[in-house]
Amino acid sequence: MVMFDCSSLSDDSLHRLYQILRSGNSMKCLTGYATSLAAIAVYFDKKGYTPDMFDLEIVVSGAERLEPSTKALLKKVFGCTVVSRYANNENGFLAQQPNDSDEFILNTAHYFFETLRLDADEPAPYGEPARLVLTDLYNYAMPLIRYDTGDIVIIEMSGKGSSEKKVLTEVSGRKEDIIYDTRGDKISPHFTALCFRRYDRLPQFQLIQESLEKFTLKLEGARGLYDDEDFQDTIRQLVGADAVVKIEYVDKIPHLSSGKLRKIICNYNVN
Repeated sequence: MVMFDCSSLSDDSLHRLYQILRSGNSMKCLTGYATSLAAIAVYFDKKGYTPDMFDLEIVVSGAERLEPSTKALLKKVFGCTVVSRYANNENGFLAQQPNDSDEFILNTAHYFFETLRLDADEPAPYGEPARLVLTDLYNYAMPLIRYDTGDIVIIEMSGKGSSEKKVLTEVSGRKEDIIYDTRGDKISPHFTALCFRRYDRLPQFQLIQESLEKFTLKLEGARGLYDDEDFQDTIRQLVGADAVVKIEYVDKIPHLSSGKLRKIICNYNVN
């Protein structure tokens, strides 16, 4: 096992990672945060690296959502299976994608899962963004009963007959990632993420709601890729035509102390 410092993903740093991963060094698995893997995929693709240059057999993403575009780019660069895990610090691994699907198989061997509506402690219907609540009776130090993870997910039924099971089709953010449209109605992180998926060449973004009408969009490594007006129109379609949208280009979007990147921040105080 080789630990690699991802606190600075400069070109020099990513070149050192290439030297670690290149063929002949017996590296079979690459695992890390989705944001770090996205930066790696973009850089390696830009340099023209191809699967024959590596011995990797699997890439495992964790903690944050791995966007479909990043997953496809990782497959292009490394030519291997790419899967995403869903976990938290309080419990551990809650779900994981199988090799051939984007759905998350729930870890029902260790947890009992419930999905509740965003605004009420009532069961949420399949296909609707919902809060994920779990019961963990195997944590003998502190059993957690009906613990609200704070995450927003979409749950569906998959398979037929005896193989039918609940799966997560979306793990789209946390409750604090909810923003509001200009009328004051809540918008789930799921719908915000969908709006930005078409920007498949965008390395990283962070959308900040400053007030009911004012929004700031920070873009990392995106100068010249898309028009400002395009981003502004996308956000106005999401939150309202009267929204005031400021675009900021930055060299680096700050990460949390945990290493994660918050893509959505709401500074608007509802009260």
